[in-house]
Amino acid sequence: AGGMRVAFKKAQASGKSYDYYLPLNDDIELFENAIEELFTDIEKINRKEYILIGSTVDKVTNNFTYGGRKLRNNYNIYSNIVIPNNIKPQLCDLGNANIMLIPSDVIKRIGFFSEKYTHGIADYDYTLRAKKNSIPTYVSSKSLAFCEDDHGNSWRSSRHFSLKERVKFLNSVTGLSYKEYLSYIKEYFPLYFPRAWAQLWLKTLFPFFWDKIKIKNK
Repeated sequence: AGGMRVAFKKAQASGKSYDYYLPLNDDIELFENAIEELFTDIEKINRKEYILIGSTVDKVTNNFTYGGRKLRNNYNIYSNIVIPNNIKPQLCDLGNANIMLIPSDVIKRIGFFSEKYTHGIADYDYTLRAKKNSIPTYVSSKSLAFCEDDHGNSWRSSRHFSLKERVKFLNSVTGLSYKEYLSYIKEYFPLYFPRAWAQLWLKTLFPFFWDKIKIKNK
């Protein structure tokens, strides 16, 4: 998120006027016609204010890695992947900024990524902020790039990490990002806050539950 903000401020400082902003992660491999596909989708959306998320797939398996997700309800964080249908853009609630096209009209209304988030979460915060302002987020009609899912496990196993290392991971912005994550939950999913808080500490203090359940279900 910090890198995206630096790039955005650089664009603003150029003194030029832009119609769109296109945050891209540096670990994606865009398909040859990716930009053309984005602008084809823009014509299909046919409105001034929106966010368009480009989906990515794994280069080896071709499985979905990043893109858009639809919340199951408005009370907790659980969501379902929105897979491109190769026909038209589809609405979603949460969008990854691996590929995220933002018209300047949206920037004028809600700004760019929040300074509250150092590394992750900023893209989900941004699409939910847009939703609060009646700005829809869409998933691209087609997958637009290769990108490996590098998030890994969302906990540190007690078999390989000491309690001190697990607490460090809990607070790290590249780990569980304790304060920033709970701030995000409190703003958008307040009823889920007690469970989110408990899960963070359970992952840190008793990670063998996740070792047993999550790894078994992979």
